[in-house]
Amino acid sequence: MNPSSDTLIVLLHEIYGLNDHINYYKGILLSEGYDVLTPNMLNREPFAYAEDQEAFMYFRNTIGMEDAALQIESSIEPYRSRYHRIFMIGFSVGATIAWLSSGLRVDGMIGFYGSRIRDYTNITPSCDTLLVFASHETSFDVTALQHILNTHPKTQVHVVEGEHGFMNPFHANYREEEAKRCTEMMLRFLRSHQDESGYMDE
Repeated sequence: MNPSSDTLIVLLHEIYGLNDHINYYKGILLSEGYDVLTPNMLNREPFAYAEDQEAFMYFRNTIGMEDAALQIESSIEPYRSRYHRIFMIGFSVGATIAWLSSGLRVDGMIGFYGSRIRDYTNITPSCDTLLVFASHETSFDVTALQHILNTHPKTQVHVVEGEHGFMNPFHANYREEEAKRCTEMMLRFLRSHQDESGYMDE
């Protein structure tokens, strides 16, 4: 951890676990001067991308969304007195877990293609929230979900051309230009909150 950093990013992985994808974005965030916490919600080695069905079943049967959200809350708690600001960033299932945890005392939340957010649209985040979805999802209507989420205060929703996983440079669905634009959007969101008071000022 950087002793001069007053901001912690809690980076939440996909169903595959702590893999090259999460390490890639951890590196970007570290290079921006943020401290980064990457909880291993699977409590095991990561799955390969070819093991997507096994990873899905393991997460559903062994972890579960709500229990993972509680796990993240416990992970964050010890750091509250150390950092001026805490943000959550999640990908896929990690984005849904961040959404479930958005009522925690955090300063902002960013979620990329959290498809299961559609099951929790009753949640209203207490922090500023940026959600990014792929335009092509096979399991739900992205436009319909966008309309619902746009009614939530403090929530920005963007739909980007691509498929689920377009931010992952190690996945077949990666779209380099869209990923670069969304990475810059993510960093702008974080920077825009740097001059605002964090929870330690309350």
